[in-house]
Amino acid sequence: MEVNDSVVSSDKALKVTLEAFDPNTGKGSVRIEELLPKKGRFYVTLTYGEGGQTRIDYKSYDVYKASAHSFSTNRNDAFKGIEIVPVVAD
Repeated sequence: MEVNDSVVSSDKALKVTLEAFDPNTGKGSVRIEELLPKKGRFYVTLTYGEGGQTRIDYKSYDVYKASAHSFSTNRNDAFKGIEIVPVVAD
């Protein structure tokens, strides 16, 4: 996955874009955009290196939610992908 690549959730409600990633430092950022006015909760998982991951718990109904999220990996890890999973309410 390259910088500026995006992934859209299966329900087409959320889009996540890799905005920056420097494998030399392991620092990166993603931007989350809501494509539909749908209330929901999503797990956004960023994968990198040999099994490394960061999970963002995103709630579209949270008025204080951030659209930009920073993350860190080990140095020289390759960024592998983004997975968006809608969380079904119990």
